[in-house]
Amino acid sequence: MGDRNATDLPTLPGQPIVVPYAPQLALLKQSSLVITHAGLNTTLEALAQGVPLIAIPLTHDEPAIAARIVWNGVGERLSPARLRPEKLRALIQQVLNQPHYRQNAMRLQQAIAHSGGTTLAADILEKAIHSV
Repeated sequence: MGDRNATDLPTLPGQPIVVPYAPQLALLKQSSLVITHAGLNTTLEALAQGVPLIAIPLTHDEPAIAARIVWNGVGERLSPARLRPEKLRALIQQVLNQPHYRQNAMRLQQAIAHSGGTTLAADILEKAIHSV
């Protein structure tokens, strides 16, 4: 929402809860599905929790990240130009009801957990610095 206040928004259909801040990592641990613009952080955080995604990419690297979501079988992509409530509803049902999305997300969750993360990244940087 940026600098906007929830009271500045028009009445939204479906009575969504609009907040200035949400604890994303805590929410992801309880999520069955993430609908995202395919930003790298949200995508990786969802996959680190084994949660499948629906990507609606908007700009920059997001279309490429959305393509990888589909390629890895962890979710589906929906073009903003094709975004309609019925299309989004159908994709939500597809991703939630076909087990391979969750299974593939959980497979990547394991790969992420065993990748070495920040410890490995720091080791690589230290090695590079010392070799200069």
